[in-house]
Formats: sequence, C-alpha cells, structure tokens
Amino acid sequence: MNEHAPTRSGSVAHRPAPRTPWPVWIVFLLIALTSLANRLLNLPLNRIIEARCCRQHYLQHNPSLIDAGGEVPERLCKIRPVQERLVWLETALFLFITVGDIMVAVPFASISDHLGRRIVIMLNVFASSGLFLWLLVVGASTNQIPVEAMLGAPLLVLIGGGDCAYDSVILAYLSEFARDDKTRTSYFAYMSAISMTFSLFGPALASVTMLRNLWLPYYLGLGLLVCAVPLAMLLPGAVPTAGYERVLNTNCSDNEDETTALLDNVSSARDVHNHTTQKDTMLSTIFIELTKIVGFVFGSRMVTQTLFIVILLGLAKNSNEILAVVLSKRYEKTFVEVGYMLSIRAAVNVVVFIVLVPQFLRLWNRKYPGLQTTADFLGASGSIFLSCLGTFFLALASSLWAAVLALVVQGLGAASSVFVLSLVRSPLVTAEDDDAIGRMFSIVVMTQKIGELIGTPLFAALWVKGLRIGGTLLGLPYFVASVSDSV
Repeated sequence: MNEHAPTRSGSVAHRPAPRTPWPVWIVFLLIALTSLANRLLNLPLNRIIEARCCRQHYLQHNPSLIDAGGEVPERLCKIRPVQERLVWLETALFLFITVGDIMVAVPFASISDHLGRRIVIMLNVFASSGLFLWLLVVGASTNQIPVEAMLGAPLLVLIGGGDCAYDSVILAYLSEFARDDKTRTSYFAYMSAISMTFSLFGPALASVTMLRNLWLPYYLGLGLLVCAVPLAMLLPGAVPTAGYERVLNTNCSDNEDETTALLDNVSSARDVHNHTTQKDTMLSTIFIELTKIVGFVFGSRMVTQTLFIVILLGLAKNSNEILAVVLSKRYEKTFVEVGYMLSIRAAVNVVVFIVLVPQFLRLWNRKYPGLQTTADFLGASGSIFLSCLGTFFLALASSLWAAVLALVVQGLGAASSVFVLSLVRSPLVTAEDDDAIGRMFSIVVMTQKIGELIGTPLFAALWVKGLRIGGTLLGLPYFVASVSDSV
C-alpha cells in the first residue's frame, strides 16, 4: 500500500500544472514578441542616426558628396567627426531611457500590486510603440526635425516604464501562477532563455530586412508590439488570491502586519479624515523597507560580493551597446554586414543556452547530486573567464576574421548571468525564505542597471578616445570591459 503512495502523490503533483497554463504561455509569448521587437530597433537606429549626422557634416564641409536623393554613401560616414557624434547621441539616448526606467520602476510595481499587472504591461507596450514611432518620425525627417529631437523619446518611458518595470511585472505574473518554488524557478529560467534567444536573433533579422528597406525593421517591430496588445488583454486583470499573497511575501518582503497596514493605507486614501495617518504610515513603511534593503545588502559579505559582481558584469555588458558602431568603423563594414557578424555570436549563444548549459547541469547532477551551488559557481566562473577572454581578443583583433573568432569565444561565456542568478538563490548567499529571495531579485535588477549606467558614458568616452588615437586603441572600450569581467 505504501509503495504505491508515492506514485499517487507524484501523479497528483503533476496534475495542477494544466490548471492555469494559458496565462503562462501568453506571458512567454509576450516576452518573445517584445524582446524581438526591441532588438530590431538597435541596428537600424545606428544607421539612421549615422546617416543624419553624416548628411549634416557634408552639408557644411563638402555638399558635392551628397547625391540627388539627399543621401551620403555609408562608406563615407565612417569618419571621426560623424562617429563621435553618433556614439554620443546613442549614449545620451540609452542613458536617459535607463534613468527614466529606474525612476518609474518602483511606482509601477506599486500600481501593479494594487490595480493589477495587466494595466502596467499595456502601458509598457503603448510606451514602447510610441518610442518606436517618435524615433521613426525624427529619423525619417531630413531638415524639419533635428536629429537631437530623438532624445525626447525617453519621456515616453515615464508613461509606461522600461525594462525594469516590465520585467518586474512579468516575474510577478509568473510567480503568481507557479504552484511551488521549483515551478517558479523553472518559469524564471524559461523567461531568461526566451528573452535571450529572441533578443539575439534580432540583429540577424534586422540585417536581412535592412537589405530591402532601412525602415522595414521599424515596421516589423511596431507590428510585433501591436500583436502584443491583444495578448496582454487576454491576461487576467485581477490577481489570484493565493498567488497574490505569495507574491506579496516574495517581492514586498513585508510581514503580515506591515502588509495589512500598507493595504489599509490604500483604502484609507478615500477617507479625508485619515489622510494624515495614511501619510505617516506610508512614510514609516517606506523607511522600514529601505532599512531592510540596506541591512540586507550590507549585512552579509556574500550578498555584498555577489552584488559587486553583478555591477561589474552589468558594466562590462554595456560595452555591447556600442559594439555595432565599433565593428562598423574599425573594419569599414556597413551596419548590415555588422548584423551578420553579430548573428554568428547569437548562434553560439543559442547553442550555449539550449545545449551546453542543460547538458552540463544534467551530467553534474547525475554525478554530484545535491551540489547545485558548486555547479553554479563553476559555471559562473567558466562563463566569466570565456567572456573575459573573448572580450580581450576583440580588443586586440586587428582583422575581421580575428574579430569573428573573438565574438565566438565571447558568446561561449554568455551564460554567466544565468549562473550568477542561480547563485543568488543559493543558501550560501541568501536565506532560504521567500522574503530574502524576492528582495534579492529586485536588488539584483537595480544593481545591474546601476552598472549599465556607469558603463554607458564610460565606454562612449573610451571609444571617442580610441577614435582620436587610432590603431590598436580602437579596441580601448573592450580592454576595459575585459578588465571589468576579470575582476
């Protein structure tokens, strides 16, 4: 009788999975659509800004090089003044978007808690569509709108949030529909894999479509975002009760009394007589939460070290923002050709995530069951080493074939973020409770953004410095990125 009990319990354990499968699949499909749409923007945006800057430069210095259609051949746009202006405009655009994203991440998380997740996702999709349209309008205009007007696009992030707000809501959705911690972890892993895979295919698809029409990637991106709207509307607006309680415990990290006080504050906003009490309680809650976060970050040496690693990885990762510009200038290639180069690294990344990492974990767990933390540590160390090595080779690469080889080696180290996130969940780093795990994930996202904020102006300045010196120092940003990885 007892021998059959595990079988029955095992079958029951698998039975709840189909209860709410459709919201999870919709979330995964949303991740795929939005990831691909956002990545379709990057490569043509480089060329569009370059073309605008190039035309303005030759209008002042040599108008005879401008053809009858008002365009300048791309090969003539690889000169230093044009490339410097290009990288500074792109840096400012990315910096403003990131700052706006960080500013609204917490308010939008609060909105999603009290008004539902769906409204935040809808706002995010509409804001992304508006950002696409504004860049399209400014890029397509020749003299009517200055190219610097693109810097107004980040204002739309204040309306719908950016990656931080979107990812936080997606994680909350997946947490709510996970029946246990193991399922939730699996959902997070699938989310990362889907986002990474579709993001990496973006440059390749952009290259193919740019051959037909420079604006075609924009139209495709807008089309994907339009498709995301009805999908987002299919998601449940109300939060499941059981899931909501679990997410509050995980992401807000409040005890029962604090949660009750916070919810009471929301309802008492309608009561004029309790307005002062509400403000005091809300400020008290915010202060308590900030105290917990500070204590959490600096209360454990392992947590502090892990976050330091995340900052350095985020900083080094940001060197990819100017990679297309660097490859195009250094090897005198068009952005379409650069897209094909980046697709090689994308293919390597897909092999790493789909084949190498799962196979490594499968073999490790078979041979050393119960030592998952050791596997995560070895995987993170190996991935960071390969990423550092590939980045260093890229800095030295004086020829195209050497750069392609460096991109392949760099791509083999793409799984570092996956293993580091697994280490974050390790009992050696954080306590085995939902409060600690939820807070750690939110802090990790913000910490990575801080690293990116540092890296954005740093690598832009290094690239401009390398442009002025020339030679091997054209790879200066990647010398620094490899040092950041190696630390």
